[in-house]
Amino acid sequence: MEIKELSYSFFKYWKEQNWQELTNLIHENVKFNLFWCDLELQGKENFVKALKEGKNSFSIREIELINSTECGGYSISEWKGVHTNNSGELESFKKLLIFNWEENKIINFKAFETVVVDINSMSEWIDSI
Repeated sequence: MEIKELSYSFFKYWKEQNWQELTNLIHENVKFNLFWCDLELQGKENFVKALKEGKNSFSIREIELINSTECGGYSISEWKGVHTNNSGELESFKKLLIFNWEENKIINFKAFETVVVDINSMSEWIDSI
């Protein structure tokens, strides 16, 4: 499978909460950084836990993958969506994700927030990891 297709599969499995298939795309020694909340973790188990907790912690109303491109062993994906914040208001978000792939598995993952969000709405999720 091409790297660009792997990125689309990652998004699809995460959106559908297909954790088994998603787990198959993750290297045992994955390193990941979420720069907007200064979170850096390592290991497949921690990464999957963060993905599950993140998916369940926010009231995401809609989400879509805007674009994905590949360069060497990397793919860069842009996501956007809308979620309900802690005040009950709808809030837009946009993320830029950089995946480093090795043997069709994510070995390094970096996520950047490209639209400012209320950091307080993320505190429960951060504490759960």
